[in-house]
Amino acid sequence: MIFSVSTYLGFSFADRLKKRYVYLRNILTSLNLLETEIGFGVSKLKQAFLTIDKSADTRGLFKTAADNLEDVGIKQAWRGAVYEKRQELYLTDAAADALNALGAQLGMPDVENQIKNIKDV
Repeated sequence: MIFSVSTYLGFSFADRLKKRYVYLRNILTSLNLLETEIGFGVSKLKQAFLTIDKSADTRGLFKTAADNLEDVGIKQAWRGAVYEKRQELYLTDAAADALNALGAQLGMPDVENQIKNIKDV
């Protein structure tokens, strides 16, 4: 009985780590796309978020932020999206804090500074 429970817990933990790795990799890919969108100024932030959300499985992180962007502003929309999707993305406190720090810099008129902060995440 103990062996079975331990085995199950081990596989469950391993599965969570594997999913966490996949989602973190997808978020990093998405942030690279965001960097490109901001750097070339192709689209507004909301449209960039919606485009990025379609390109990688981030469990709707970018769509959630885009949906709330006009109502509460970029900082709150991003923080809310990170908070809402945190468990689905298996984010640790440190990963969520890093993403939230990025949200404080998004939407600023200084494009170079935004790109620098995306790279820092």
